[in-house]
Order: sequence, then C-alpha cells, then structure tokens
Amino acid sequence: MTKHALLPESMEGRTISGMFVGESAFTLPWAMWADGDRHLWLRPDYPAEDETGGTVCMRIARTPDGFQVWPVRDHDYRPGDGEGKGLPVVELMH
Repeated sequence: MTKHALLPESMEGRTISGMFVGESAFTLPWAMWADGDRHLWLRPDYPAEDETGGTVCMRIARTPDGFQVWPVRDHDYRPGDGEGKGLPVVELMH
C-alpha cells in the first residue's frame, strides 16, 4: 500500500465553484472557454483569488444566474475550445 500525504485545509485554495453569489475574484484567462455554440463557460476547479498577480488577472463575479466576466484583452477564444462541465458565463463586462 502506498502512503500519501493529505492536503491540509490551511493550504487548500478557493476555486470558482466555491464562490458565493455576490462575491468577486480573479482567475486565469484560460479558466473561460467557448463551446461549439459560442456559449461561454468557466472551469469550476480553477482558482478564485482575492487579488491579481502573475497570470491570475481576469476578474469574475458570481450572480444568481451564473458569472460576469471581465475578459483579458489580449487573450483569444475559439468556439469549441473546451468541453466538459462548466459554470455559465451570463455577461461579459468591459
């Protein structure tokens, strides 16, 4: 049997799926993807940080219906880039 270390709760980072309605955070630009119908989604397991830093620079906010996203200007998205279960983006902000 292989022995594994356990992740302490104090080291566990907040993710997009753990955000509450009314909360805002910053995440990675590639946390957002477009499906084949051009609908935008967020990857639920990506980080949700309180401050920007490094590549964590895209602002998101949780609403009752999904997420508002302030996209990064220099990052492109293509329909069909992602797949799997995502959290809906309901509005792009400027």
